[in-house]
Amino acid sequence: MVFARDGYHGATTNEISATAEVSPATLYQFFKNKDEIANALTRDYADQLGQLHESMDYASLARMDLADMVSGITDPLINFHKTHPAFITLLLDAPLSKETKEAKHAMMVKFIGRLAAMFRLRDPEMQQSDAEWAAQICLMVFKGFIMEISSSEGARKQRLIAEFKALLVSRLEGQLA
Repeated sequence: MVFARDGYHGATTNEISATAEVSPATLYQFFKNKDEIANALTRDYADQLGQLHESMDYASLARMDLADMVSGITDPLINFHKTHPAFITLLLDAPLSKETKEAKHAMMVKFIGRLAAMFRLRDPEMQQSDAEWAAQICLMVFKGFIMEISSSEGARKQRLIAEFKALLVSRLEGQLA
C-alpha cells in the first residue's frame, strides 16, 4: 500500500493508481484528489476495525484470567494494524475530513463502551465511570504503543508486545476482581 510505504505526504495519486493497476483517469473518476482517497480508505479501515470490535466475545473474555483477557483483546487489534499498515499513517498524517474524524470517533466511543461493559461483567461492583475511565486509559496505552509495535520486527516487536500487555495487566489488576 502506497500510504503505508511512503506516508501520506510522500504518496502521489500516480503511484496510487499504478499500485491499484488503474489509470490516473480512472482513479479521478472516483476521487478528486489524494485527500478523498485517504478519507475513503480511512473510513473503510475504521468500519473494518468496528466490525472486529463487534465480533469479539466480551462476555467470554471477561471470564478469562486477566493476562488471557488482555491478550484476547489486544492480539486481534495488533493483527489488524499489521494487516492494515496504512491505517496508522492515515490517522496520524492525513488531513481527514470532519465526517471521517466523526466516524473514527464514534467507533472509538463504541469500543470504549464495550470494554467498560466487559470490565463491569468481570467486576459488577465497579462503577460505570471507573470502567469507562479504565477503558479510555487502555485505549490511550494502545495508541501509544501501536505505532512502535507496527514498525518493529522480530525480537523487538515481541518484547514491545509483551511490555504493552504487562502494562495493561498491571494497570487493570488493582481495578478488576
